[in-house]
Amino acid sequence: SRCERVIVLSRFMWDRVVEFHHIPEEKLCLIPGAVDEQAFHPPLDRVAVRASLKLPEDRTVLFTVRNLVPRMGLEHFIEAIARLGERNKGLLVLIGGEGQLRGKLQDLIDRYQLGGSVQLIGFIPEQDLTRYYQAADLVVIPTRQLEGFGLVTVEAMACGAPVMATPIGALPEIINRLDPLLLAEGTDGAALARSLERILDRFVQDPDWRRRLGEAGRRLVTD
Repeated sequence: SRCERVIVLSRFMWDRVVEFHHIPEEKLCLIPGAVDEQAFHPPLDRVAVRASLKLPEDRTVLFTVRNLVPRMGLEHFIEAIARLGERNKGLLVLIGGEGQLRGKLQDLIDRYQLGGSVQLIGFIPEQDLTRYYQAADLVVIPTRQLEGFGLVTVEAMACGAPVMATPIGALPEIINRLDPLLLAEGTDGAALARSLERILDRFVQDPDWRRRLGEAGRRLVTD
């Protein structure tokens, strides 16, 4: 209340500051999050990037990097992969990050017998993060609550990777500017599975769609 100006990252946070902290709107300033477009950039050779990470070229790679805590929705993401049935055998799902849920997430992977499709790859050093975004066919942000901006979304888009996300917090503000098809209907496993199926079908039906999304996402975060 004593501040002359309060900076927020998204319209979502603007509304929360007004509603819960009763800060007058004339004190607020919206400055969206951004990334270093030199550090986060599309690959020159995606095949070479995958080779450098020892990732197979013949699998559809889904990637997310999150703190392994409940609000991130990773349990629902793993459930969604299980719901894809036989289709998940063509996927390689990489979950980066550390946190209190690591053991529980590994138990879910084992319970759903997804060991061949889903891997917890742990902490990713900052110097390697760009390569994982570049290698991914799709980055998934399965957040359940309180996504004040979603910097991972912008990092991925700067690297030319399409991003599928849940309709939580500020994520729709970013995703809807690219393609509403990339926004899931909800946060539960069933909703995520339906969204993944639609996107994977579109990848098959329109092989150039992913490239166009990547180029549009890059323009969105660098213009």
